[in-house]
Amino acid sequence: MEKEGQMDAESSTETRSFGQDFERVTALIREEWPAVDKAALEATNGDFDGVLALVATTTEHTRALVRRQLEELRREAHQPNDSGFLPSEWNDILRRVQGRAGGVARDLKSHALQEATHQVRRNPLTSLLVALGLGFLLGLALRRSPPRG
Repeated sequence: MEKEGQMDAESSTETRSFGQDFERVTALIREEWPAVDKAALEATNGDFDGVLALVATTTEHTRALVRRQLEELRREAHQPNDSGFLPSEWNDILRRVQGRAGGVARDLKSHALQEATHQVRRNPLTSLLVALGLGFLLGLALRRSPPRG
């Protein structure tokens, strides 16, 4: 009886911890079991038993096996990788870098286009000769050599 109460307490703690880690664990669950529907997973709202039932049903694995794997994924979500970052931190960093890179690319593109247009208008003859020269060189490079024989 005492052992049963201890297991219930551990399960309750595990469930609370899983709910707090659900956002981090969701990506790992989708990576481990791609067949699990994302909307159905989110509909569980981090309820351990709900996620357990969903994954076990979708994958046709036993609940005991899925339980062990979910616990492992939860632990993995807390383990920093070789760089010292948690997986969820990598996602945040990646989103910020992508946003900044997109902004820099837009600025560079508009600036480079304006600068090129300005140079062509300032030096139309030089621009025309450079374009003809590049076209000639490109034509030579892409031209097929005549068959030998």
